[in-house]
Amino acid sequence: MALHYLRALDGKEIAKRSLKEMEKQGFNNSSKGERWLTKMVQIFPDVSKGALLFGVRTPDGYTQFYDDEKLIGEVNDPEFTTRFFNIWLGEKTSEPTMRAELLGLERK
Repeated sequence: MALHYLRALDGKEIAKRSLKEMEKQGFNNSSKGERWLTKMVQIFPDVSKGALLFGVRTPDGYTQFYDDEKLIGEVNDPEFTTRFFNIWLGEKTSEPTMRAELLGLERK
């Protein structure tokens, strides 16, 4: 999945927002969430408008993050992978229009 940023953002804020979006969808394990947040803060760079980052699900169910073609980090937790990609692809996403576009679904 490619994440195209429309404005400059601090990497730490991207991480915090990602965890909040996971929590909105029902994730409620605070100790695991803190570990994930720490890992995301380490991985996510500050981005400028127009930046493009990629998240890739590995065959093992882990998540790898790329800045262009450079691997910038990995989270080796299949639950993280599911929760992270569900921010945009899950049925409880806060962005249903974007989800429909990403999945090629028609909006009813």
